[in-house]
Amino acid sequence: MSPLRIFISSVQKELAPERAALRDYLRGDALMRKFFKVYIEQSGTGTLDMIKRCRAAGLPPPEFRQDGGIFIQTLRRPVVRKTMQVTAPTTHQVTHYVTHQVTHQVRNFLLALQQGEKTRNELMQMLELKDAVNFRQNFVKPAIEMGLVRMTQPDSLKSPTQKYRITIKGATILDNTSAPTLPPPTTQVTPEVTTDVTTDVRTDVSKLIQSISGAMSRNEIRTRMRLKSDESFRKNWLRPALNAGLIEMTIPDKPKSVKQRYRLTQKSRAWLKKTP
Repeated sequence: MSPLRIFISSVQKELAPERAALRDYLRGDALMRKFFKVYIEQSGTGTLDMIKRCRAAGLPPPEFRQDGGIFIQTLRRPVVRKTMQVTAPTTHQVTHYVTHQVTHQVRNFLLALQQGEKTRNELMQMLELKDAVNFRQNFVKPAIEMGLVRMTQPDSLKSPTQKYRITIKGATILDNTSAPTLPPPTTQVTPEVTTDVTTDVRTDVSKLIQSISGAMSRNEIRTRMRLKSDESFRKNWLRPALNAGLIEMTIPDKPKSVKQRYRLTQKSRAWLKKTP
């Protein structure tokens, strides 16, 4: 066991004899000498170290004063500033921002969950989706990342009994919006919007867009396009147009309703204006 070191302060010069006597006493005792090594600190080194450490911590330098035979040192604590909490205005701004980030896929996903917890298969069936990758990437993932939907078993992602439920935040988004889908509101078509729309519209889907006027049923659109296979129509025209946000359902919470109709979105109408 190494002897412990004891440093005796040397700030007050008038007490130097007493410090020297204490040092000599501790060094002279055989038992003390076995366990302790005694030193008298060099004058001023501790004081300078304290000043340096205070500056490094962003604190005022320490204050030293002597009152009679008492040496007094004062160290200042850091000042903690209280911040005001922003409530209603911030909440409104955040909700407004999130609302405009919700795609039509996420919007329809939330509407499907209004009826309660659903499994992946139940949701895909309600949304008339067959591609699990598309469902995961464009519906589930963005909704969960935005805190609009959560899993009933977050610790068991691949559980066969896994279900999804809408959160309070997701319900608030639906309450603050009335349209079936939520494209960002604009009063005019800008060059950026036109570029995005042109990129999303494939040749075959463009034929569908040009065939829709007002709100039309699936059979009405297919007949106007002179297509016979309903399965091919859904797979190659209707579903891609829905996923791209070019058309929307008039009853999004009931995809299989006999009264279901489809209409153009602001995105596809902007494309039509720029198409010769």
